[in-house]
Amino acid sequence: MNMLKQQELRYKLNSDSFSRQEKIKVLPIILTILLAILVLLLAR
Repeated sequence: MNMLKQQELRYKLNSDSFSRQEKIKVLPIILTILLAILVLLLAR
């Protein structure tokens, strides 16, 4: 439980930087998914 509380505090403190990092990680994944959908649509 103590570990969880520490993680929550860290998450609250680093929420801004964490969200920025997550966006940087998520953007290429979304782009690749969109590209895959486009390729599938064009293949038809």
